[in-house]
Amino acid sequence: MTTVRMTTVPVIGEQVREGPATWGQRTTWRHLQWFPEDHRRFNMQEAFEIAPGADLDAVLSAVADLVTGNVTLRTRLSQDESGALRQRAEASGALPVEIVETGDREQADLLAVVEGISERLRLLAFDPALGWPLRVAVLVHGGRPRALVLSLSHVATDGVSLRVLVERAQALIADRAAGRAPARSHRETELLEIAAFESGETGRSLSDAAIRHWCRALREASEPVFSGPPLEVTGARYRSKRIRSSALNAAVHVIARQHRVSTAMVFLAGLSTVLARHTGGSRVLMKVVANNRTADVAHIVCPMAQDGVFAAVRPSGGLDRTLRDSWGPAMRAHRHARYDPDRLDEAIAEMERERGHALGITCCVNDRRRDQRTSSELAHTPRERLEELLGDTEVEDAGSYETHDLQFFAQIDSDERFADLSVTVDTRHISRDDLGRIPLLLESLMVRAAQEGERSEDGTQEPRAGSSVPVPRSRG
Repeated sequence: MTTVRMTTVPVIGEQVREGPATWGQRTTWRHLQWFPEDHRRFNMQEAFEIAPGADLDAVLSAVADLVTGNVTLRTRLSQDESGALRQRAEASGALPVEIVETGDREQADLLAVVEGISERLRLLAFDPALGWPLRVAVLVHGGRPRALVLSLSHVATDGVSLRVLVERAQALIADRAAGRAPARSHRETELLEIAAFESGETGRSLSDAAIRHWCRALREASEPVFSGPPLEVTGARYRSKRIRSSALNAAVHVIARQHRVSTAMVFLAGLSTVLARHTGGSRVLMKVVANNRTADVAHIVCPMAQDGVFAAVRPSGGLDRTLRDSWGPAMRAHRHARYDPDRLDEAIAEMERERGHALGITCCVNDRRRDQRTSSELAHTPRERLEELLGDTEVEDAGSYETHDLQFFAQIDSDERFADLSVTVDTRHISRDDLGRIPLLLESLMVRAAQEGERSEDGTQEPRAGSSVPVPRSRG
């Protein structure tokens, strides 16, 4: 039998601190406005196993240490009378923690219990203006804590700093279990210091350079991405497909080794190639989510990610040519992805007044993989094995929406074996049938390119630049 009870942990900081929001906070706040009635879409979950040796008191003390030591977890965001977003870090409070206790189940059932807890917390909305952006649950089995589940609002963190937060939580639990005083090296003022830097001379120069890059890219891309007549829509306008593929995962690593580029670059070039089949212009502007984790902010738990603008040249050869053509634009996109979002809006609005029409960038790629390094094992996957792995691919519907801010959105996740890619499209411009083909087309493109590269390396066949890639039938 499973029982659920609530407890609270006291959190004591230094003092209430208030000031302007950072660029990253303002960016994630805007994302929440895409779905003003359902912020849950931007909740972020993480769970991890608690090592033996920590009792419940140690875990709860570590949770209190975590919130005390990371000011973003007790920071509220709200707009002032002028509409400017401000942050307010509370000095103290009490954090509710859910304790889920199971009976003497088999060990294998615990993963399902953790997944159920995480999903239940994901469905609970946060109000960034009224409460702290964190919910916590502890799974207790056999008399001891077995897992910690965290659910956060996106206004408190991004993918990179969520991993930092988990590492800190694990270290704090280990410290408390061993009777050690928790290490505390994080400043209460760190978020206000970021905001101060961004409003200072160096920050303004950084923002100005990024805005110039965005404006230049917009001027050079004179055509809308989807220039054809809109399609007829049946049901929800925005649709998502998800592919889970070990073949795609392995092929990306093989190509990264062959061309000596990052796996992120391979995914971006591949998606650019696939998207180009659905657009008529010579250049496609895409937003790429950049983590902006320079050395000075690498350790700070808070949202830093913002969009860079990637000017993808329409592919005119094989994937190897696309990789070469894409490297420079990708580097510039990441270099110029930290900026004042309000000033960027003003600059784009001025260009729109000059041209007399809207200038939106409606395609985006978000590579959320934790480890984007090339795996030596996967990078040497034989071409015959790549073909075999295609049989493991799963494709499924991943949701439908009445509103969205983008016309094409690709999100990439992975584990040690599978690439997990979700694609959301505006069905006024990409049909539901084409949506079903896009993930499989990317998989086919990558597997074919990896196999051809292997043949070239062993001398059996030269790669065929621009070789055609069949469009497979949907397996979803």
